[in-house]
Amino acid sequence: MLIKRHWKSILFYLFLLVLSLLPASDNEEPTRKFFDIGLDKFKHVAAFALLGFLLIYEISRKPLSTKQKLTPFLFSLLLASLGGILIEVLQASFPSLGRTFNPVDIFANTIGCSISLLVVLWIYLKRKP
Repeated sequence: MLIKRHWKSILFYLFLLVLSLLPASDNEEPTRKFFDIGLDKFKHVAAFALLGFLLIYEISRKPLSTKQKLTPFLFSLLLASLGGILIEVLQASFPSLGRTFNPVDIFANTIGCSISLLVVLWIYLKRKP
């Protein structure tokens, strides 16, 4: 049931995982600076915003009751953020891939998840009578 209901976000996360663990190309210099903001970080934000939207959509398909309130939204944020942390830990575990652990990537992933949460909450609150 879990896979049937969440196949889109699972598939997208696996896609992100594979991309993140592919060996770095020769012309791609691994980021070693602590705070290097560039196109790479915007890719992280965009990818994890999409993952957040997918999770929120799949977790909160049923109409939200007053009991649920923010639970599905916050759970989606937590799940996507933990997925981003896992990717970074795996990159650190396999240095032969030319990938490195970067806490700023975790921050960018969490920002992307948070953007999706804020947009969905804004839409939800705007539509609510």
